[in-house]
Amino acid sequence: MGVVSDTASKLFDITMMISTPGKERTQEQWEYIYHRAGFKITSIQPIHDNYGTSIVEGIKL
Repeated sequence: MGVVSDTASKLFDITMMISTPGKERTQEQWEYIYHRAGFKITSIQPIHDNYGTSIVEGIKL
Protein backbone atom coordinates (compact mmCIF):
# COMPACT_ATOMS: atom_id res chain seq x y z
CA MET A 1 0.00 0.00 0.00
CA GLY A 2 1.01 3.59 -0.33
CA VAL A 3 2.38 6.18 2.01
CA VAL A 4 -1.09 7.41 3.01
CA SER A 5 -2.22 4.05 4.43
CA ASP A 6 1.14 3.50 6.15
CA THR A 7 0.91 6.94 7.75
CA ALA A 8 -2.69 6.40 8.85
CA SER A 9 -1.76 3.06 10.38
CA LYS A 10 1.11 4.54 12.36
CA LEU A 11 -1.02 7.47 13.56
CA PHE A 12 -3.71 5.03 14.67
CA ASP A 13 -1.07 3.02 16.60
CA ILE A 14 0.27 6.13 18.33
CA THR A 15 -3.24 7.36 19.20
CA MET A 16 -4.17 3.95 20.60
CA MET A 17 -1.05 3.84 22.79
CA ILE A 18 -1.40 7.34 24.26
CA SER A 19 -5.20 7.53 24.54
CA THR A 20 -5.98 4.10 25.95
CA PRO A 21 -4.07 1.26 27.58
CA GLY A 22 -4.52 -0.70 24.32
CA LYS A 23 -1.76 -2.22 22.24
CA GLU A 24 -1.24 -4.57 19.33
CA ARG A 25 -1.06 -8.23 20.30
CA THR A 26 0.09 -11.45 18.64
CA GLN A 27 -2.21 -14.46 18.28
CA GLU A 28 -0.32 -16.17 21.11
CA GLN A 29 -0.93 -13.17 23.39
CA TRP A 30 -4.64 -13.19 22.56
CA GLU A 31 -4.81 -16.95 23.25
CA TYR A 32 -3.21 -16.39 26.67
CA ILE A 33 -5.64 -13.56 27.53
CA TYR A 34 -8.68 -15.57 26.40
CA HIS A 35 -7.50 -18.69 28.27
CA ARG A 36 -6.97 -16.72 31.49
CA ALA A 37 -10.51 -15.33 31.16
CA GLY A 38 -12.00 -18.81 30.63
CA PHE A 39 -12.50 -18.53 26.87
CA LYS A 40 -11.16 -20.26 23.78
CA ILE A 41 -10.54 -18.43 20.50
CA THR A 42 -12.71 -19.82 17.71
CA SER A 43 -11.82 -17.41 14.93
CA ILE A 44 -9.57 -14.50 14.04
CA GLN A 45 -10.89 -12.63 11.01
CA PRO A 46 -8.94 -9.78 9.41
CA ILE A 47 -11.25 -7.00 8.23
CA HIS A 48 -8.84 -5.80 5.51
CA ASP A 49 -8.77 -2.15 6.52
CA ASN A 50 -5.79 0.17 6.40
CA TYR A 51 -4.90 -0.57 10.02
CA GLY A 52 -4.39 -4.34 10.07
CA THR A 53 -7.46 -4.79 12.31
CA SER A 54 -8.85 -8.24 13.07
CA ILE A 55 -11.94 -9.46 14.92
CA VAL A 56 -11.16 -12.07 17.56
CA GLU A 57 -14.05 -14.38 18.43
CA GLY A 58 -14.24 -16.87 21.26
CA ILE A 59 -16.45 -19.11 23.34
CA LYS A 60 -16.74 -19.56 27.11
CA LEU A 61 -15.14 -22.80 28.31
